[in-house]
Amino acid sequence: MTSARGNRVVIIGGGPAGLGCLRVFAESQESWKLTLLEEREQIGGIWYRGDDKALEAGGRPPPSAIYDSLTTNIPHPIMSFNDFPFRGGSALYPIAADVQQYLLDYAEHFALRKHIQLDRRVDRAEWNGSEWRICFSRLGEDSDRTSSHSQAMACDFLVVANGHYNRPYFPDIPGLKEWATAGREVSHAKWYREPSGYAGKTVLVIGGGPSGHDISTELVTVAKATYHSVRGFARGDSMNPRRRDGPVEFKEDGTIVYADGTHDIGIDHVILGTGYEFSFPMLSQVIKAPSPLGVLFPGHLHHTSWNVYPLARHIFPIQDDFPPTSLGFLGLPSRVAPFPLIEIQALAALHVFAHPEALEIEVEKQQIIERRKMLEEKTDGNEREIARLWHRIPNLEQFDYRRDLLRFAGTTKWDIKPWHEEAYMNKGIIRDEWKYVLYFYVAS
Repeated sequence: MTSARGNRVVIIGGGPAGLGCLRVFAESQESWKLTLLEEREQIGGIWYRGDDKALEAGGRPPPSAIYDSLTTNIPHPIMSFNDFPFRGGSALYPIAADVQQYLLDYAEHFALRKHIQLDRRVDRAEWNGSEWRICFSRLGEDSDRTSSHSQAMACDFLVVANGHYNRPYFPDIPGLKEWATAGREVSHAKWYREPSGYAGKTVLVIGGGPSGHDISTELVTVAKATYHSVRGFARGDSMNPRRRDGPVEFKEDGTIVYADGTHDIGIDHVILGTGYEFSFPMLSQVIKAPSPLGVLFPGHLHHTSWNVYPLARHIFPIQDDFPPTSLGFLGLPSRVAPFPLIEIQALAALHVFAHPEALEIEVEKQQIIERRKMLEEKTDGNEREIARLWHRIPNLEQFDYRRDLLRFAGTTKWDIKPWHEEAYMNKGIIRDEWKYVLYFYVAS
């Protein structure tokens, strides 16, 4: 049986998080009325590259951050959804097009298409006291997809699965905007596709994530000089790309000053591999600002560039504007193997939507208090760093989190195997060995 509150569920987003959630709800024994709304013309989220009409630096961000050489950064046996492996013969670290095909196969295999509405941009989702009111635009088929027709629907439960690779994060480094004059350029990695446009230039890539590493490594093949800047890097010119600490100031004469006190001049282009920020423009009852200082449970839901607070189990909003058991955020945790985790988060959401009494608010509040204390100790109380780390569940912690969600949902489905943890903890070694084998295969 479904919840006494109703059975209408709307899922915002047709990327991996939305698809994983849709599968879980569609396979359940309850009779849910399911609708998934996806803004783009195809499912896949970040993995669906589509066209690159919006690649002009400074224009609106392109819909996908996929660059030509991108592969997954974890091996597909631990990346794949539960009980649904990649196609036989897939590369251990698949290219983006293969991941997109995998998501299309997933939707086909679990018969999800009948629940999916494409070209639907959710403009507003608001709790009206008894249900969620969803206002969305049906996007036109003109070349720019700018024409639209407004529509509305109601639901009892809402799942926010709109991903967190949509809005590029531009760090507030003193002088950065002013530096980008006199022929110098600054762009975000979301606009990057391949290295040929940087031939003969001196380029600084900022950011220690996968894109920062991939792009800086790729640019050394064409650029005059490539610098890779990551907080904590010791200055080094003996390797390629050259290493630099994080930047702290950009001067109008072109000088870039780093945290260790050193500097460079003569850089033509800065690429910001600085990640993305959470964005929920459709949720009018979520405040885009940090939670008031010293207030653990402010009564409203807040979000910054890096976290949504306060959420029980990184999913359920503890606040007073709408029932905490009527909405779930999926896919917020970072530094994880996302696909299998998303499905297990969906199991928890399914359990709470069907059995709202299962979410014991006071117990959940205590867990949030304990997490905050842990992060306060780790960051010396730095509120910005606490927000940055709030949804970061690295290494083996993610598997404990998955086990905890399975216990909470009252199921042993998709339990974690020891080899999952071992493979994840050795993913760097596996990737190095894979590259080594691939290099000699290509060379031969």
